[in-house]
Amino acid sequence: FKGALRNIAFGLIGIGIVLLLVGAFMGGSSNEPSESSHSLIEQPKEENLFIRVQNVHQAETHDQEGHSAGAHTEEKPGEGDHGEKEEHHGEGEHEGDGHGEDHGKEGALFNEGDHGESHHGGAHGGEHGEGHHEGGHHAPVHEITMGTRVLANVLLSGMYFFLIGCGALFFLAIHTVANGGWQTAIRRVPEAMTQYLAIGGIVFLVMLFFLPQLYDWAFIEKNNLWDEDPLVATKKGYLNTIFFATRTVLFIGFWVLVATLLRRWSIAQDSNPANALGFFRKENTLSAVFIIIFAITFCLFSFDWLKSLEPHFFSTIYGVKMFGRAMVSAMVVMYFITAYLRRQGHLKHVTNSHMHDIGGYAFGFTIFWSYVWLAQYLLIWYSNIPEEGMYYVKRYRMDDPNGTYLGYAFFFYGNIIINFLIPFLGLIAP
Repeated sequence: FKGALRNIAFGLIGIGIVLLLVGAFMGGSSNEPSESSHSLIEQPKEENLFIRVQNVHQAETHDQEGHSAGAHTEEKPGEGDHGEKEEHHGEGEHEGDGHGEDHGKEGALFNEGDHGESHHGGAHGGEHGEGHHEGGHHAPVHEITMGTRVLANVLLSGMYFFLIGCGALFFLAIHTVANGGWQTAIRRVPEAMTQYLAIGGIVFLVMLFFLPQLYDWAFIEKNNLWDEDPLVATKKGYLNTIFFATRTVLFIGFWVLVATLLRRWSIAQDSNPANALGFFRKENTLSAVFIIIFAITFCLFSFDWLKSLEPHFFSTIYGVKMFGRAMVSAMVVMYFITAYLRRQGHLKHVTNSHMHDIGGYAFGFTIFWSYVWLAQYLLIWYSNIPEEGMYYVKRYRMDDPNGTYLGYAFFFYGNIIINFLIPFLGLIAP
């Protein structure tokens, strides 16, 4: 950018940095200092969101058992106060007997918290009560601090821009394998976008030193608290710092290498026309191998850096959803960059037909992302399993005066409007 656009860009960057610092310090000053940066579930429930969610779930479970016991006592006329005592006794005890099927039918998914590893819907019945006492809910968690907020925002921003580079790299690879001719007119744009992967990868490499501040599983590993969370302990073969860091370095290194080689061989075809066919064949072979490896590594990368923030959450379609988001973002950025370069007098060989094709990709992947998002939501809603449902419940529920749930209903439903409805109506127009 030059002139006024450069000044505006740097101005916005400066404003963003200032707002980030102000928000971080204001958020940090609003929290009372604690003796430890981490807390366990046995500590007061006001200290951590995950603790409050679990305690609310246990309280609701007790209430349901009490209601069930009360219903049985009401069927015995003439017992009077004795029936009330039995009802109260049912609320105080937690035996897990006789509430399995009814509990599953009453909507455990969108009304309760995580059951740990011992309960999957209503079918497990009596095992649910035992799970509470066997440590299934005694999950070590760290409280939200100013540093956690800063790291979370760095992760969010870093992932967003990194996904744009990943989407551009997949765009190049798939069109190289398909021998697409139209994309040669705009090929330099996605090639330039992929070069950000090397810069964006530095963010993740630095974040490796702060994993215990963001991820519960990393904190559990650091303090050897695997016995406190049996569910996460079953995943420690995958969720451990050494294997996590190894995967990150290998994935990012491979993607950066492929992006560099594809760009180098593409430029070589223009600078050395005599050997252009040989360079194209190299591109074609590398792209074919990359697509297969990328499908696996990208899903694992999404699981590692985003889904493992909530290690109790289960979703096998999460990586596919992130792929759809990466492609939508990449195509939109590609469109804006191409349009800007055309207005500046560059890319004179790019026509409105090329711009329409880019917009068509953006529209198609918008529908694809919306379909995957809805598929994940409906399957989780229908199966009614607390381990999966709590991911949604604590984001859009607003009816808890104690702040158990995040209360992100505005963003939850706004996400559908911004990422589906508006693009759908805007891009479908002639």
